[in-house]
Amino acid sequence: MKNQEKIKIIAKFQKCNYVHSLTCGNDSGHRLLIAKVLKRRVYLVCPDCDYKQLLRNELFDCCHKLLQNVGKANVIEKLMQGRDLKKGKKND
Repeated sequence: MKNQEKIKIIAKFQKCNYVHSLTCGNDSGHRLLIAKVLKRRVYLVCPDCDYKQLLRNELFDCCHKLLQNVGKANVIEKLMQGRDLKKGKKND
């Protein structure tokens, strides 16, 4: 996968409410890490300090798969809500 595609997927991961965001290794109170291309490789960079972490393929693959599964879960949840509405059940 190309670096720009990886950056888009990581940005989407960082906005997802169903997963724990990628945070700074120096201070988890900093803003969320941003994916950037440095020296032709993708790094996770803290916008608040000098923390940088190479985005390894294993971490990227995990983030990508989690996003795919969250998408599937959202579809299933919407289908279940529709089914419950047809049966006259109220969602809490």
